[in-house]
Amino acid sequence: MPTKGRFTGGIARSVCACLALGVCPAVSLDAVKSGTSPQVGPKPAQGAVSEPSSRGRTSFALDTISDGVGPDGRAFSTYTFIASDGEKVYKTFITFDTPASAAKWVREEIKGAAKILERGPLRNKDGKTVGERTVLLWPENDPAKRGAGVIRTEGPHLLQISSRSLEDALALEALIKSD
Repeated sequence: MPTKGRFTGGIARSVCACLALGVCPAVSLDAVKSGTSPQVGPKPAQGAVSEPSSRGRTSFALDTISDGVGPDGRAFSTYTFIASDGEKVYKTFITFDTPASAAKWVREEIKGAAKILERGPLRNKDGKTVGERTVLLWPENDPAKRGAGVIRTEGPHLLQISSRSLEDALALEALIKSD
């Protein structure tokens, strides 16, 4: 936990990486420094109260920000949110060396899926294909997975949103898109 007025290195790196990728929910730096768990949403005033997602009823409270290095030596950042229904939702960022490395990671992740619900191109506001988007369910008996997820790539950048609730994972994705 950061001390008042000072970031720990991990939190500072996570916040900076999140802001650099442009997909971070609006959270005031004061809230992060103080260790409080603000509600997050598309541009909330002072990071205090979230607006409902495009699904109309799900909001998210930031629980934890963490970063680390995986077994392959690749850095990652994970944000843990508590949805308004009480479920945890995890948002993880990984930047690979190349777009091909990110695509390979997605292919490997998909092999372990119980079911692929959607898979197709990720498009920007102008309709140009900028990556890939996959919505999937993991096997219920796999303790390393969290039930349902959305995996998006854009160049070498990967975003994975996972939760035991598919609806919550999709609601967080919608909230990120609207930001």
